[in-house]
Amino acid sequence: MDVMARKTRVQLGCGYVLAAAISGPVYAGEREADLSWEERRLFQPTVSQLKQEQRGGVFIYDGLEYATVRRAMDENFERIDNMMFVRVKHPPPPGEDEPVVEDDGCD
Repeated sequence: MDVMARKTRVQLGCGYVLAAAISGPVYAGEREADLSWEERRLFQPTVSQLKQEQRGGVFIYDGLEYATVRRAMDENFERIDNMMFVRVKHPPPPGEDEPVVEDDGCD
């Protein structure tokens, strides 16, 4: 086996280990079934999704709660170049019931 083939095989193996480490555990009180598909993509990406990001793919997340976006930024800092958040829902101002939806002008 030549050096390039060995190097490629080692990189692929490391990628699978990294993907398993990034996907991490489900948080206390949080079942996988309770996560939306977008939250699963953020916090438990598949190997295929990580490869898309490595090739420069950007995924647009629409209408997530502010706390979820903040958690994604904190826990997946190395992946934020591949994320775009639109219409983020912020907690309602004091005395109001409706969340404030950030309108960033992206349609």
